[in-house]
Amino acid sequence: MTWYETVVAHVTKVKSDSWNLMVTYIRGHAADHKAGGIQPIKLDELAAPTDITTLNATTSLHGLLLKATAPAAGLLNFVGIGNGETVYSNKPLFDTTDPAMNGTAAPGTQVIAARSDHVHPSDTSRAVIVTGRATGVEDGVAVTYSPGGVPQRLIIQPIASGADTFMTFMQFVTLETFNGTEFIVNIKTNTGSSGNPMTIDWIAVM
Repeated sequence: MTWYETVVAHVTKVKSDSWNLMVTYIRGHAADHKAGGIQPIKLDELAAPTDITTLNATTSLHGLLLKATAPAAGLLNFVGIGNGETVYSNKPLFDTTDPAMNGTAAPGTQVIAARSDHVHPSDTSRAVIVTGRATGVEDGVAVTYSPGGVPQRLIIQPIASGADTFMTFMQFVTLETFNGTEFIVNIKTNTGSSGNPMTIDWIAVM
């Protein structure tokens, strides 16, 4: 049926003196514009909507999507609904909050996602560890090193390798004193005499 024939049919029905025919026409007219009717109205051919939110979707009824809201630069909005809410809203996917430095392990409660390139701040509550190696260390002779300040604690570790292996196990190494630029170790044999020079690894707890 053409558009013209449809109009003629509608007008013919309207001219009828029968109330029943009028009701039939009204019902038939609505059906004409539904899916499968002779003149279905396409959703994307309707007039532009306004800002009225009456027909927006809720947890009770299907409906329209809410109006889009663009966020600030570098952020991203999405349409979402949280526990206890009844309507959709524009929600931020990211925010500009810096990630936490450290703390007790927990799954978290935030519904904001973290960017893959985010960086945690350095944990200033933890001690910084600086390491190094000194070679040819002699008994009672100051060794120059650079831990970057005066360590809270200095740990020394004799290194045994190759020809030094025998001497290392026959010698006793203890830390005598240290500051921010040098340290002194005692290298003694089992008889108490000065031992041979050796390699020492140092670990400074700052």
